[in-house]
Amino acid sequence: MQILDCYGRQINFFFHMNYKSGLRLYKDILSEHSDRRIPYSSLLQASEWQEKRATIIKRDQEKCQKCKSLPTEDIGGYDKNGEKTFLLYDSVIKGFVQTDSGSFVTTKKEVHLHVHHKFYIDGKLPWEYLDESLITLCNWCHWDLHQNEVVMVYSQTENGQLIPLKLTPCNRCNGAGWFQEYHHVANGICFRCNGAMYEERI
Repeated sequence: MQILDCYGRQINFFFHMNYKSGLRLYKDILSEHSDRRIPYSSLLQASEWQEKRATIIKRDQEKCQKCKSLPTEDIGGYDKNGEKTFLLYDSVIKGFVQTDSGSFVTTKKEVHLHVHHKFYIDGKLPWEYLDESLITLCNWCHWDLHQNEVVMVYSQTENGQLIPLKLTPCNRCNGAGWFQEYHHVANGICFRCNGAMYEERI
């Protein structure tokens, strides 16, 4: 497929929506951190989490469940004013969204899909949650949620009862564990908490 920028120039790019470089099995991550707590950001690189994440995103029709945004792809495009633009990608049609006239739909807002845990259980790995405990959100809605809501953390008794824990959100990222505006640097992981989200986990 030939893709043109707003000036009619052909754009060549590597399509990386399903790029899986850098994924490792949990057992390999565990062996690297045997003497200390595994950073949450490392757990999110585990192939077990990436498989669970893909399942949830597919279940949610590959769009944000709050604002219904589709993910975008950066192909190096710019509009007539020189502002960066992104193409909308629709996994159902397995291609970029086009208008009836055949031109590609662009947006100035970069959108990535995240899988959000509605709550956390102390000691549970990210992929060990039931599917209904997870929801697909775009990076913007996910950030907004962590800035405006408290995500509960529980301990679980042997009989399955959940007991709320009182944890203090990281004072740098407010418990998000990452920063949307720095997603291009180490996936935006908060350098203070390294994705741990809570002061007590640092």
